[in-house]
Amino acid sequence: MLWFLLFPGVVVHELSHYVACLITGTKVTHTKWFGIKEASVTHASRNFLINSIIALFPFLFGTSISVLLIYIALHSNELPLSAVTLWIALSSSYFCFPSKTDIDNASTSLIKFYKASLAFKKGLLDWLFALVSLPLLFVPIYCFLELSKFFASIKHLGLLWFILQLLFFMAYT
Repeated sequence: MLWFLLFPGVVVHELSHYVACLITGTKVTHTKWFGIKEASVTHASRNFLINSIIALFPFLFGTSISVLLIYIALHSNELPLSAVTLWIALSSSYFCFPSKTDIDNASTSLIKFYKASLAFKKGLLDWLFALVSLPLLFVPIYCFLELSKFFASIKHLGLLWFILQLLFFMAYT
């Protein structure tokens, strides 16, 4: 029921994946804008970095939209405009965190990248890079993604994120 009230955030979340695909030149094959479990953007698979950008872009995009709308709401003298912009800001914050599926896509892409690099398919330099960067890049990134799954499971983390943004603006504007 809550997602029904906050549906603009679902649209902003999916729009962020779509925008990330446009920015990275990734072909979008299917888009469904509405529904908490059904909303999705299906796109062509690319390399680890691009797949991760697409998967994790909702946080940056949703937070940016939320911050912009909070700013507009707090500087508007029109109550209806403030109410609508705060509603959309709240919903954008609520759904800005990458979903478990988004994080799984980034993790899978990371693992495929390292498996391919360690399998000598791309050459000796790629293999050496993968071997050296395994403890320096792979492990920290993988741990970050797994920790992100924990945050994705926290039910109302987006609400807390919205409140923190709102408090920040109220304190500094």
